[in-house]
Amino acid sequence: MSLFYQNPIIHADYADPDVIRTGDDFWMVASSFHQLPGLPLLHSRDLIHWQIVNHIVKRLPSPEYDVAQPGKGFGRRPFAFMP
Repeated sequence: MSLFYQNPIIHADYADPDVIRTGDDFWMVASSFHQLPGLPLLHSRDLIHWQIVNHIVKRLPSPEYDVAQPGKGFGRRPFAFMP
């Protein structure tokens, strides 16, 4: 494992990241706002080298998600969803 690294570690915009550790693995999920597929899920063993594993939200049913609906949708934390 390298003792030195240079920022940015990930050359992309992963807003509002949340990272958890399970054993020797680190998992990160980030906000994707209106972009779909949404909520990218990344994996790392060293917190430096990350790889996209999947996206949590493949698509949203329409047409109800085509128009802003105050009080509904994603907000504050990546897993907050209120149908």
